Amino acid sequence: MELETATQAYQRFQQAVENIIAKTPNGNVMIVTYGTVMTLFLVACTGKEPFHFWQQLEHPMARVLPLPDLKSL
Repeated sequence: MELETATQAYQRFQQAVENIIAKTPNGNVMIVTYGTVMTLFLVACTGKEPFHFWQQLEHPMARVLPLPDLKSL
C-alpha cells in the first residue's frame, strides 16, 4: 500500500471539489470528508493556520464556502 502525502491528498480533494462544482454550476453542493483532508482544503481556501484549525475541529463539523470562489469561512 502506497501512502499519500498531505500535498497529494489536498490535490486529489481539490480536483474532486472542482469536478463537482463544474457539474453543478447553478446549485449548492455538499461534500463530506475526513477532518485532515477538510483541514488541508479549508486552510488553502482561507489562509488560516493549519494546525490550529485542525485542533479546533468538532465532531461532526460543517463549513460553508460560497461558490464560486470558496474564499470565506
